[in-house]
Amino acid sequence: MKTQISLLILLFSLSISSKLLAQQPVFYPEAETFSVDYVKKHSQRFELINDKLVGAGAEHLLNAINKAQFTILGEYHGSAQLGKFTTTLLPYLKKANYHNFALEIGPYSAEKLSQLCDNKTPIVHQLNQLNTKFRVGPLDDLDTPIPFFHGIEDADFLQRACELDFNLWGIDQEYYSVGLLHADELLQLAKSKTNYQQILKDKAAFDSLFIACYVKDSEGEDDSFKMFEVLKNHQITKAFFTHFDATDQKAQGIIEALFKTWDIYNRYDIRGGKSHEHRISYMRQNLSQYYQNNPSKHPKVFIKIGGVHAEKFFEGRVYDVGNLAYDIAKHNQNTSVHILCLRRYFKQEEKIEDWYETYPNSYYRFFFGAGEKDQWTVIDLKPIQEQLASFQIHMPETIDFHDIKNLIRQYDYILIAPLDQRVQANYLETARISK
Repeated sequence: MKTQISLLILLFSLSISSKLLAQQPVFYPEAETFSVDYVKKHSQRFELINDKLVGAGAEHLLNAINKAQFTILGEYHGSAQLGKFTTTLLPYLKKANYHNFALEIGPYSAEKLSQLCDNKTPIVHQLNQLNTKFRVGPLDDLDTPIPFFHGIEDADFLQRACELDFNLWGIDQEYYSVGLLHADELLQLAKSKTNYQQILKDKAAFDSLFIACYVKDSEGEDDSFKMFEVLKNHQITKAFFTHFDATDQKAQGIIEALFKTWDIYNRYDIRGGKSHEHRISYMRQNLSQYYQNNPSKHPKVFIKIGGVHAEKFFEGRVYDVGNLAYDIAKHNQNTSVHILCLRRYFKQEEKIEDWYETYPNSYYRFFFGAGEKDQWTVIDLKPIQEQLASFQIHMPETIDFHDIKNLIRQYDYILIAPLDQRVQANYLETARISK
């Protein structure tokens, strides 16, 4: 009997809870209801025309960027439109005294990209050769050695950054598929050594080991296989790396960066290793080091990074890169601009998808709905933040209330791209390494 009564009470409670969740109580009678139409009131448009940002939305965004010490573009990766936007934005940033461009890549990967700037050959051709030569595995675009530089649009904004003499900061770990590229860098550093022929043989053995581990890990058939644990401890790796001693400072730096990277990935493989926290700590350390080593007192920095890393405050168990930029700017009595990038319309294989219709239950729907197919949309979150704080709007009391309010709090602007598609691949398919 007690069990039946308890069950009835539970069912009654769940029923009441469901009804409460469905309701939207108005505690503040004069407040507006948060909706797509409400978001549209805080939206402006602009276009990219002849290498210019044209429209009220661009003017509003650029005004905030000009005043700030940090601009953080929280992107979604692999976007053709965001590549074009970045190419167009960079001259405006340079004019506003931004000289530093921080990227979601490793420090030595950034150094490699900086070397491409010194060559008169167009960046798009150099990256095509680099991606083709060092691409590993039969999987997808991200088998290329430096992440998010596998597309033509990526090469275009890097070309513009080179022409404008931006300092490239690599604030992330080195990428999991970078092994062949960095092994080649080590080999170049060893050319003057008397035992070069032996180093050449040991490097070839390391390449074979790396490819074998990468392919096995990619297949995913053996859950017990830990690629980065194997690479770190294998005799072949040790034999190759041992050729470089403390006098080989750059080589030691590359090796240390690889070990740090493999440790972070290995923590992800071994559950409970707090891989995410270790990665974010490393990113914050790298950004701090670049910043402190910069000759300017308060250098202005443009950061292009995944949207989750651009948040101002505590989220996902970490204070991310966006938080560090926010804190530095605030300490200097400056500002930081945090932009979350979204897309509404996406073209794939000649089919256009409207994410507002495709994902009707996503809390992003309130922002997707403000997007346009042929124009960029800027949503200013600051007045929405102010109205929330002064109880002038009330939010839907549903399960996505928490995500919506947190998003509004974490960023200053939302940037919605017009009709988007993936970047055009910038590598040769025939060069892919297979089993």
